[in-house]
Amino acid sequence: MQLLSLKQAITRRRFLRFNILLGILTFVVAFYLIATTDFASYAELKAREAIYNRIAIGGLIYAAVMWIFCAMSKPFWFPFKKSQEK
Repeated sequence: MQLLSLKQAITRRRFLRFNILLGILTFVVAFYLIATTDFASYAELKAREAIYNRIAIGGLIYAAVMWIFCAMSKPFWFPFKKSQEK
């Protein structure tokens, strides 16, 4: 990875944090739909709940992957201060 300028590094960090927020928001919406939606039959309940569970778990996994990428790649993107260079 290349060392980015400070402006580019901050922009990339904001983009990754927005993706983390998007993953968490997806989880919250799917969980809300699981908890509050009424279904006509038991079969419909099971089918929709399975879909919502997959969406919720996918949102959490997406947020976790973006967070790990943001945390692990931070040293490569931000310019070093002169006191940190060795």
